[in-house]
Amino acid sequence: TGPTPVLAPSNEAGLFDLSAVSSPSVVYDGSKYRLYYTGRSTASPAARVGMATSIDGLVWARMSVPVTVAGETSISQEAPSVLLQPDGSWIMAYRAMDKAGLPTIALASSVDGIAWTREVTVVRAGEADSWDQVDVNEPTLVPFAGPADTSPHLYLWYQGKGKLTSAGANHLLPALGLASAAVTSKLSALTFTKYKGNPVLEPKTGSSDDRGLGDPWVLARGNELWMYYVGFTWGGQTQINLAASEDGKRWVRYPGNPLVQAGGTSFFGSKLMRGPTVLNQWGAINLWYGGQNASGSMAIGHVVNRLAE
Repeated sequence: TGPTPVLAPSNEAGLFDLSAVSSPSVVYDGSKYRLYYTGRSTASPAARVGMATSIDGLVWARMSVPVTVAGETSISQEAPSVLLQPDGSWIMAYRAMDKAGLPTIALASSVDGIAWTREVTVVRAGEADSWDQVDVNEPTLVPFAGPADTSPHLYLWYQGKGKLTSAGANHLLPALGLASAAVTSKLSALTFTKYKGNPVLEPKTGSSDDRGLGDPWVLARGNELWMYYVGFTWGGQTQINLAASEDGKRWVRYPGNPLVQAGGTSFFGSKLMRGPTVLNQWGAINLWYGGQNASGSMAIGHVVNRLAE
């Protein structure tokens, strides 16, 4: 929708998103769009989750302070994935970095989408010789009941990264994994279990993600799941790809990948594209993403497919 971002860093001294905004999560609440995002400032190494609102998804008015997460003791919170529940309450999955530098993905709840309370840890990095030993990041949270599920579940896909294991297997390249939990009446009672077949999608030689995969965003369309994700190539290129699944575990890449590739001049993100978030609404697929031009900070851009149906 244009060569400029729809949300840029605040450029106001002292604000938490002074230097960069990225990892968008967009929700339509029935009257307006809400954009949750990662904000960063050169004044602090800690990231915070911000929020902005819009009537059309293109012009945004941001809060000057980050959202609060009661009970959160981490030094940094980022990469939000936000859901609006049928009863009007809110759920957010996000990455938290503790004081020891160990990343986790946590779940928080809210009654208004602004003030949050940490509920439960979803997944942790650090398991020896695992594919996600070094990092867990960029979660995407979806209510879903797979073919083998006997009750409603919350599925969470995320980016993981490992290291050279003792067995000699190379897990240095980022890949995508899955954790899920049966829905309970209390979010604090949720128990997430990592899928034993992780990673569910990993680099493929000769593909547009042969150097790694990251930043998954899953959209439920009927009985099918569509995953928009970032593909990294050996040439340093980033692009947004698509894969589909019926159970959330076995994924088939779209043969027309990439959908959008960094480097174009007609849209924002000539140098880098990361963190897609997608809404299928009003006969079009709207996709917001974190991007960067050759000179400039991380900001949020927008593209649309009006022929999606």
